[in-house]
Amino acid sequence: MLKCNIGGFCVNIHSRFDFTNNLCRPYIDNGNSEPLFDVRVGESFLKKETEKNSHLTPDIVEHIFLASAFYKKIINFGGFLLHSSCILYKGKAYLFSAPSQTGKSTHTRLWQSVFGKDYVKIINDDMPLVRFTDGIPFACGTPFAGGTNININISAPIGAVVFLERAQQNQIERIQPFSAIPLFIEQTKHFNLDISTYTALLDMIDVLTASIPIYRLRCNKNEDSAILAEKTIVTQE
Repeated sequence: MLKCNIGGFCVNIHSRFDFTNNLCRPYIDNGNSEPLFDVRVGESFLKKETEKNSHLTPDIVEHIFLASAFYKKIINFGGFLLHSSCILYKGKAYLFSAPSQTGKSTHTRLWQSVFGKDYVKIINDDMPLVRFTDGIPFACGTPFAGGTNININISAPIGAVVFLERAQQNQIERIQPFSAIPLFIEQTKHFNLDISTYTALLDMIDVLTASIPIYRLRCNKNEDSAILAEKTIVTQE
């Protein structure tokens, strides 16, 4: 078991494998904070899911379901995971969200290519934590970072959330909160939630969409897409 501080939330992570333990080590909490909850996967459940997902090793299966368990519990404490690649740029976090294989990671790598890795840091490449501090939305690193496992234990105020779509030509537009809410739900709904937890999630999404600009970026895989996005969501924010 490791006691971790993830985005300001102290939790106990129970893992049988080095894979998760190594990813959690940058988040270890050596202070006197009392954990809010425990995150674990049962032995029989892990065995069953490993048999169902024979293309995955047990440590990866456990990690996936630890992420799910953390996600479900953290909502009731004021945070949620958004399926996105999140960067730190000029002191703010920018989250690029889309279904898997759309090109989230590709797009954030373009930012690093254009603006430099010294200026663009990947906070989390798959599941950053969104939380509010004094009414301000922050994005935070987590040890749950998809296939790349790229993450750092930092937090930053959110500058914008951008939903990506593949396209031949680059085009970006700001979208209204009521149009953005279904997009947020689409990138969180793969976790099964009970009614009260789902309501708490919707409340946070509602506050978030009213607090920050939300964009839709139709883009290709060229550097021009990063240049357009940066000019729109950073320079002119």
